Amino acid sequence: MENILDKESVRRVIKILDEFDPSLKVEILNSSARTAEDAASSLNCEVGAIVKSLLLRTDSDFILCLVSGDNRCSLNKVKQIITYGISRAFTIVAIASLIVFIAAPHIMGLFTDDPEIEEIGIGALRTLCFAYPFVGIAMPCGRIMQGLGQGLPVLVITALRVLLISAPLAYYFANNDYDLVWIWYSIAISIGVSAVVGPIWVWKTVNTIESQSTA
Repeated sequence: MENILDKESVRRVIKILDEFDPSLKVEILNSSARTAEDAASSLNCEVGAIVKSLLLRTDSDFILCLVSGDNRCSLNKVKQIITYGISRAFTIVAIASLIVFIAAPHIMGLFTDDPEIEEIGIGALRTLCFAYPFVGIAMPCGRIMQGLGQGLPVLVITALRVLLISAPLAYYFANNDYDLVWIWYSIAISIGVSAVVGPIWVWKTVNTIESQSTA
């Protein structure tokens, strides 16, 4: 088995420590250091002398939280930022959707002169205008989860919206003689479900991270 001190990442840390202060050394513990309590026991020191780390990712940077072992890292600021981001995204998309709803006849007039096609297009646009603000909830949730180091939820939310709800509902409505408007409803329903699942997943993940920071 490769000695952990020979690993490239560890050697880089050792090099940086040595450049900063040659008296600082990297030690390998013989027992577990999975929790702050374990590390304190292994080093025979107080839990408060252990430093816990929590790494978060933003759009363009990383945030490293260093917390003493006997304290808990509060993610209230992160929660405030998440709430702010989702609420602003919803508001922006809602305003844009309102504009599209009002301007739907003019928008469709740019693409066709056929009254029947224009009427169908206006109906589709206006129906989806009620759903699109909720995209402003679901999509940011996926990006937030990526920032928290969880890539899978983005895939799950997208699959839930497109493959598991929208497409099957549209297929069902199309093959059971429902009016065309029900195809648009299937899209709206899938967006609504994603807008519910996304925030629940985000808050559950944040709370889990916060609770783990006590360890």
